Amino acid sequence: MSFFELPWLELAILVPLASSAFVSQLRDPGRAFRAALVFTGMALVLAILAWFAFAESAAAGHDRGSNIQSLLFGHDIFSLDELSAPLVPAVALLHFLTALATARTKMRRFSFSWSLAAEGLNLATFACQDRWVLVGLLALATVPPYVELVVHANRARVYVIHMTLFVAMLVLGWWLIERTDGVPERIAWWTTLPLMIAVLVRCGTVPVHCWITDWFEHASLGIAI
Repeated sequence: MSFFELPWLELAILVPLASSAFVSQLRDPGRAFRAALVFTGMALVLAILAWFAFAESAAAGHDRGSNIQSLLFGHDIFSLDELSAPLVPAVALLHFLTALATARTKMRRFSFSWSLAAEGLNLATFACQDRWVLVGLLALATVPPYVELVVHANRARVYVIHMTLFVAMLVLGWWLIERTDGVPERIAWWTTLPLMIAVLVRCGTVPVHCWITDWFEHASLGIAI
């Protein structure tokens, strides 16, 4: 096994998810900051290596499957392609810079553990190749902001209503698309409408933008939304 055949992508996803539990046990904000910086830096390096490994495989003209995922799931759920290969390191870089730029005055308010969990979910989302797993990851990504709202504001009703609508439209949209068996001629405009609604809700587009203003007013800004 060569250097670039190692499971860099799987490690890039696993490191922030696993380290989230460890950082949550650190009561000192300074130690939590340093640990989060180390783990987000590791995830960034691993994501870049995964990108390089994909580029090497593409240059060699062969697909690079994952032995670990084949053993666990029977097929690759997470992998890179021409679109996601540069995006995964970009997401890791944004999380690293967010942790690095956190001011000392905000360390007690900033949740480094939930930020790491959100990073792992975001990396998995951008690398996911399975539709229903992707739906599940997008649904799970709504949890860290909810926790932040509850912890810091004790109110999350507006957010829960909007995210419930988001998840419902996402599930309905994928279900309708699957009923067409992926045949473009069978995809009517109304089958993609729920997915469009889901995107608008998640992006906080008018008129479904109330949760965005509530989030920025009452919650910390450390968790990616």
